[in-house]
Amino acid sequence: MKDYTMKTIKSQALTAKYVSATNQADNVLDVVLQSFKPACHIKRITKELYMKGRYDAHGNFITDGEVHEVTGKESPMRNRRSLKRIFKDLRQKIAHNFTGGLNELFITLTYRGEEQTSDPQKVHNDFKCFWQKLKRAYAEAGLSYITIVEPHGTGRFHIHLLLRANAIEHLYIPFEDMTAIWGHGSAKVERLEEVDHIGAYFIAYFSNLELDPETAAKYEADGDVVEKNGKKYIKGKRLDFYPDGMQIARSSRDMAKPVRVEGNEARAMIQESGRERMRSTKVIETSDAFGRTREATITTAQLDLKLPF
Repeated sequence: MKDYTMKTIKSQALTAKYVSATNQADNVLDVVLQSFKPACHIKRITKELYMKGRYDAHGNFITDGEVHEVTGKESPMRNRRSLKRIFKDLRQKIAHNFTGGLNELFITLTYRGEEQTSDPQKVHNDFKCFWQKLKRAYAEAGLSYITIVEPHGTGRFHIHLLLRANAIEHLYIPFEDMTAIWGHGSAKVERLEEVDHIGAYFIAYFSNLELDPETAAKYEADGDVVEKNGKKYIKGKRLDFYPDGMQIARSSRDMAKPVRVEGNEARAMIQESGRERMRSTKVIETSDAFGRTREATITTAQLDLKLPF
């Protein structure tokens, strides 16, 4: 196996087979380098139909022509690969729009006992009503949001809200006011100032499942448990509790979508970038278009963008 740890991101980008770069807030460039890209085995035809197959080296989808219907647990949109892709895009959108400024808040909305629900539509309707009331109450702030619905292991939901004020420099909402506006239980209001990488922090927060001591012992044997602040979590386990077809995240229309470039355009941006803020590398086992097992090295990094002045 090649040792990637001693090379700079700039030198790795010149030789990596797949390279992408995404502009984010606070003059940061988010970089992903891959030595091998696993084949995609599912192609959507309509909302209800899809085909299985593979992509060849020229990007053509090769299939036996059999059409499958999306039903129940067979839904390709609810498998782990697609969920990870959704959370990857969400991570970049969060990082593109939030920096931890004084005009930003992190809100958690929970249901009181008798109102706890596992109905995604009710959660959506409750949030719409809450958002309209919050906008009216703080109209002078010019609020924008990204919201993520999070399931418990029981299937019950609560709501996370990243809130940004566009018209004022300092956003303050007492938790008593937030709880009253929510009206279905409690509200927790937090600052984002202590978070280094907001996008990565929240995606880990939303996808990892906290374990009780007895359950943790079971998963520790498999090496899937991480520990943080005295609590133990199983990485990515919460993804298993999202129902088929559920829209996990929503945002206000003024939340900017990050632009990702690939290939030589991405390589050029990386070469022109500044210092390296952080980097991580992992090796995974995956399969190629012919079903053969291969190792893929994936490096993610954040670089400072050089300003044009």
